[in-house]
Amino acid sequence: MLKQLNAGIVSLGLMSTMAAPVMAQDAFKESTEVNSVPTNSLLVEDYSNLYSSVPKIDGESNNLAVKNTLSFSDITVEESDTEEGDLVSQRSRRSRTGTQRYKYSAGFDFPINFGWISDENGAIKSILGFNLGLGVGYRRYFKPAVPGKFNFSFHVGTVLVVFPVVGGGAEYMWEQGWFVGAYANIFPVFFFTDSYLFPVFPSISAGYRWK
Repeated sequence: MLKQLNAGIVSLGLMSTMAAPVMAQDAFKESTEVNSVPTNSLLVEDYSNLYSSVPKIDGESNNLAVKNTLSFSDITVEESDTEEGDLVSQRSRRSRTGTQRYKYSAGFDFPINFGWISDENGAIKSILGFNLGLGVGYRRYFKPAVPGKFNFSFHVGTVLVVFPVVGGGAEYMWEQGWFVGAYANIFPVFFFTDSYLFPVFPSISAGYRWK
């Protein structure tokens, strides 16, 4: 009798051992199925806002298409600044080039009776020309000569083609182009005599300059 009772207890124990994994698997499956819907809905809610920011792929060409929302109207340039910059550049360009006031010079002016003027921003830098003594002459101003004031200069030249002369002086010029001046000229006499003399000869000039 006892043996039969023990055999029954052992049989029940084995059946419960074999049935336990099956029951646990069924319970786990039921809990997963019950919780699957809210889990999926939670994922959809969490990542729904990221869909619009992810670049979309074109289905036909399989190319990555990124939408550009940048508008060039956001980048503005003040027209006043541009216009002001153009005005400054124009003024700077005019100050560099300037306007030529004079181009030619003529008159009783030794050693240049007729010459061509080097003009810078309306001021005379130098004059190069020839004289009635069959020579050439060059006058250079210490500062660019302008109308309405005395302008100092020096000059070099020749007479009868090869005989040199040097000198310097001052002149006054009007806005209309008329000028008068006084100079001292040094003429080396030793070209004509055996004496090494450098006599000084004064000269007065008057003439007109124009463009």
